[in-house]
Amino acid sequence: MPDEYGKWSFQGESGRFLLASDGRDKFKGSWQGSIGEGKWNGSSMYGQWQKDPDRDRIFCEYRYPAKDDPTKINIQIMIWYSNDAKRSGYCYFANKENKIWGRCVCPKNPGYNPGVMQWSKLMDDNWSDLPKGDCPAPKDGDPGRALIDKIPDPPA
Repeated sequence: MPDEYGKWSFQGESGRFLLASDGRDKFKGSWQGSIGEGKWNGSSMYGQWQKDPDRDRIFCEYRYPAKDDPTKINIQIMIWYSNDAKRSGYCYFANKENKIWGRCVCPKNPGYNPGVMQWSKLMDDNWSDLPKGDCPAPKDGDPGRALIDKIPDPPA
């Protein structure tokens, strides 16, 4: 097997795959395995940053596998308030109802450490810090595969 191939397994089947970029945040490739072969496309966990001038913020999609069906992808948004001095040190996560539930320290925060994430969850209208390096998953996310263990840097 050439070095450029990766290995996959799913529900007792296995094989190899090839991954290639198809532009920013887009991927394509091929797969081979015990049940056949084919082509696939996909996208990264995070979409591209976009401006929301009405709310004076920048946001991107966060895509993750659902808790009750790992083949279903749920979407929330990650928000950065670049012009707000109180909030610019965090990236915020909001559910599909646009309710913010969590935040993570980002490079604009003086306490930022690129090696250890620092998360807080919104509980009863107060921010509660999680232990350093403890990464949450959205409530409807697969706890093993939807952990938010990295976030893209906000745009410069």
